[in-house]
Amino acid sequence: MGAYRWIWRAIAGLWIVLGAAAGAVVLPLAVWIALGLPAVVLWLASSVRKLVTDDGKPSPTRSAALVLVVYLGVIATLAAAVFIDLGALVVLAFLAAGSPAAIGWYARRLGWDSPRSGPSPTSASTAELCRQWIESYGELRRATSSAARLRVVMARQRCLDELERRDPDGLHAWLSSAASAGGDPRRFLSDAGG
Repeated sequence: MGAYRWIWRAIAGLWIVLGAAAGAVVLPLAVWIALGLPAVVLWLASSVRKLVTDDGKPSPTRSAALVLVVYLGVIATLAAAVFIDLGALVVLAFLAAGSPAAIGWYARRLGWDSPRSGPSPTSASTAELCRQWIESYGELRRATSSAARLRVVMARQRCLDELERRDPDGLHAWLSSAASAGGDPRRFLSDAGG
């Protein structure tokens, strides 16, 4: 989903940049101001609520960036409407329906949000288990439902169980070395090739 997210952001960014540039030419200053005032109020309201990032720290810059993107997206859509009428709303609808958040929602509704499957822990090499362990940390952070998180946690547990079965001393040495949830145990394991 990472490549898709990048491509979608590039297309949406292009829409916003080109639309805002067109808006600078075709939209009067009064429109920019009229839309800017609610954007500022929205940013202030979100700052008061102290939107938090994943690590729990307040992020007023994150909320400001989000409000700015929405503001410029509205400007871009209005500017595009000058040239392609209701076609601007169609483009906006496609961007919204194809957004990574919407795709994630569709996947959850259809039950497709399970983590990527790799080789089973017993048939995978130790290096593959280590790779699965590292990749599963990102999958766990991206999981959007309790069921998806549980599936990832269970897969991680199977990796740890198999690593312990193969090299208990190496795994315990890694865990004793202040191992992190996304850390790489390869250098501690005898047959991991790392």
